[in-house]
Amino acid sequence: MQGAEAIGNAEVIFVGSPNWLKTFAPPVRSFLRTVDLDGKTIIPFCTHGGGGFGRMIEDYKRECEHSIIKDGIALKGDYSFDELKAWLDHNL
Repeated sequence: MQGAEAIGNAEVIFVGSPNWLKTFAPPVRSFLRTVDLDGKTIIPFCTHGGGGFGRMIEDYKRECEHSIIKDGIALKGDYSFDELKAWLDHNL
């Protein structure tokens, strides 16, 4: 699997999804179940229309129980690049 090879040596992985009925989209769930993320640091991000992360963080913790799940960022659909940049500057 090409995706698995591409993240093999990565220590930190950003995983993003739209808020899909309060969780991540089904293809993201398939990715999490297919790729070995044990010991990796996961930084979740999502886009949403007002629901924030919903229950995504809990779902990430359940799907990636042997990973470190960081707080991440939930971006409302009308976010500005400055908002994203400020978060990146402060958290990375």
